[in-house]
Amino acid sequence: MDWLNYHHLYYFYTVAKEGGLTKAAEKLKLSPPTLHAQLKSFQEVCAVKLLQKSGKKLVLTEQGKVFYQYADNIFSLGNELSQFVKTGGLKEKKKLAIGIELSLYKGSCFELIRSICHHGQDMNLKIYQDNTDKLLQRLNSLEIDLLFTNHPLVHSGPQKLYNHLLGQSRLAVYSHVESAQRLKKNFPKSLNGIPFLVPTLQHYLRNMLEQWFVDEGIRPMVWAEIEGSALTKLFAAEQFGVMVAPSLAERELKGHNLIKIGELKESFESYYMVSAERKVKNPLALELLEANRKGMRLF
Repeated sequence: MDWLNYHHLYYFYTVAKEGGLTKAAEKLKLSPPTLHAQLKSFQEVCAVKLLQKSGKKLVLTEQGKVFYQYADNIFSLGNELSQFVKTGGLKEKKKLAIGIELSLYKGSCFELIRSICHHGQDMNLKIYQDNTDKLLQRLNSLEIDLLFTNHPLVHSGPQKLYNHLLGQSRLAVYSHVESAQRLKKNFPKSLNGIPFLVPTLQHYLRNMLEQWFVDEGIRPMVWAEIEGSALTKLFAAEQFGVMVAPSLAERELKGHNLIKIGELKESFESYYMVSAERKVKNPLALELLEANRKGMRLF
């Protein structure tokens, strides 16, 4: 392939972004058969399979993900150039791509990221959620600048990893506002026999929670074991039980009528920012690191 057909690249990019031919064809104002033919031609010229079927959707292959990342950069630059032509000037946006480990409580991650949100539209922020292995692949391929995790990561192979501790947050028990005042009295003994929404056995918080039950002599009624904080929050908000979450998420949970009724002694969630470089150079990543490490914060 001597040169790249950017029209075809944009067709591929749109199909990948929309997740299928029909939606992409509507956006591109082409018929699905025409778009399919153009996409097929592009893959043949590139001599690589970029998309594959997964149910009713088209998803990227591993090589397709690489093509998509390049295409995203190319067309982002194209949009910036269009802005330059239209306005006669170009204000370069600060960029940061963050990976968040699935097990981390998302309300806490939002609070950590909040420190750089004052940049508003002058910032281009991308956030991915995935398991550790896939996030490390993204970090290695420079698709993300850093990732958030609750424990230090040790590198294996040629990839070097550097762990930057942002801080810790005490774990706390949250209840619906209607029962919060009652359960605050004589906490934590007030939890005896109370329906509790606990993480599944594989979750790192489960061991800490069960040890706390033993240490405090508490016997709650485990109403449900739930994988994922978002679903746990919904059940708690509907008064099916109390839940445990980091104190850092208190403001977010209050918006769902969930009130902190007490903290778990000596139980914390830690927050690490992992990068592929010892000295963080990305201005937004550096600002995020410095804002959250002031005095080694205990949330």
